[in-house]
Amino acid sequence: MASRATTSAETRETPKRPRESSDADPPKRPRESSDADPPKRPREAAPAAPTPPAAPSDEIIAAAPKLAAAIRSAAKAERVAEKVASLFEEGLVKPFNAGALFGVLSAAIEDPARWRKPSNRGAFRKLFSAAASRPVLFSLPQQQQIKVWRLRVVTQIDLLSSAPEGGFLEVATLLRRLPCDDPENEPRSTAQPGYSHLLSGARTDYLPERTRGAWCDALLECLDVAVSRFAGPNLWARPEVNTLVKLAAERRRCFTRPQQEVLDGWEGQRQAHPATRALDYAKHLQDKPVL
Repeated sequence: MASRATTSAETRETPKRPRESSDADPPKRPRESSDADPPKRPREAAPAAPTPPAAPSDEIIAAAPKLAAAIRSAAKAERVAEKVASLFEEGLVKPFNAGALFGVLSAAIEDPARWRKPSNRGAFRKLFSAAASRPVLFSLPQQQQIKVWRLRVVTQIDLLSSAPEGGFLEVATLLRRLPCDDPENEPRSTAQPGYSHLLSGARTDYLPERTRGAWCDALLECLDVAVSRFAGPNLWARPEVNTLVKLAAERRRCFTRPQQEVLDGWEGQRQAHPATRALDYAKHLQDKPVL
């Protein structure tokens, strides 16, 4: 009995060896996919970032630097101004290439003697009139700049022409859009009798203060052209010149100190001239309200 118990204990203590696989064991087959298993979709690549559109190739853009250089030339200025004006008139200038021609306009405006030259006046007037009449082609800052350039070129050429009345009227209109030093000198209301109570006391059509300096520079140039053209004993007897200088002197504070000194000199001559008293009196009668 003891021997059997010992044998039984040894049998229990003997570790079991792992079962060795034999050729008799069939290999495990991989799991077959069935129709019930949904197919795996390939991972989609992230969409690529959009590339900015390339700037359109354009003959005007390519030619603009040469045109800007040529319009500075005394021998080529008239022909180039005519050419660029025709581009505007023929509808070849678009918003995407107008900026290139803005550089040509900037080059054209550099020297006032260039557009005041009698042989160049017609071409330069045509050029800046064409650009100013198509503001939608340009950015807002460029539109504002072209308005001032038009005053400098077109209006000065008109003042130098045989029919300067349009130039006088434009300068006077813009001067009245500057605030007077003395509110008593502000233009009278144009409201009909009985309707003045509907108007507020504040003017709403002043030239914007942020651009007023550029306008004043251009206006003083126009005044200088008018005074220089009609210089002589009868300068201040001309109602148009007399009125323009008077309007500017009443708005003296809108101008820089050097410009104020020029205005003061003109205003002193104007007031000292015998014709001024008669002109001021006639203007007083014209502005006097009818009772």
